[in-house]
Amino acid sequence: MNTVEHVLPSGPHGSKTLDVGSSPVHRPAQVEHVSFFTPKGVSVAERVSNLQEYFEKLSDRFVAGPSKGVNATIFFDLADGPNGGQWTMTVTDGTFSLDTGKAVEKPTVTITMKPEHYVEMANGDLDGTKAFMTRKLKIAGSIPMAQKMKSFLPPLKG
Repeated sequence: MNTVEHVLPSGPHGSKTLDVGSSPVHRPAQVEHVSFFTPKGVSVAERVSNLQEYFEKLSDRFVAGPSKGVNATIFFDLADGPNGGQWTMTVTDGTFSLDTGKAVEKPTVTITMKPEHYVEMANGDLDGTKAFMTRKLKIAGSIPMAQKMKSFLPPLKG
């Protein structure tokens, strides 16, 4: 039985050959689509209708691979509006934990947004860059870490 643990795109100047049991698999360099794999093997994320549902299903969206080597605390301040709230996500080398409220004094990144806008962004209906440029999304702390979040908490494809 042949199994693939991870299939990753190659860099811009070459291709990768992965060993799948006894059959090599060739992946051309021009491949642009990246499939994210969770520790379970496939992403099972679905659209959500509110923040509570989003955070309850966060493990379905979290992609461990891109968060390897990341040690960060992300504070989600999404309390401005009905059905809002605050959550603290701690990412530690490919794993995460989640607490309600503000669990640390000085998080690595603070994401401030109205609840409905965050749900739109998580569902892929609102682009994060556009949200930031139109001030629907406010970021405090490490901007590079906020940008990296998209790799381990990707929005759904809208």
